[in-house]
Amino acid sequence: MYRAGLLPVDRLRTGIIALADVNAGFDRLDRGEEVRQVIRF
Repeated sequence: MYRAGLLPVDRLRTGIIALADVNAGFDRLDRGEEVRQVIRF
């Protein structure tokens, strides 16, 4: 679906975080500062 352009993943993503920052990323989600984050390994 993503490759066909039917799933706008890029518009849904609000941040990219490093694996080392995953706890801080969850804190931002909990506070409502972020909606969807991508974890970069």
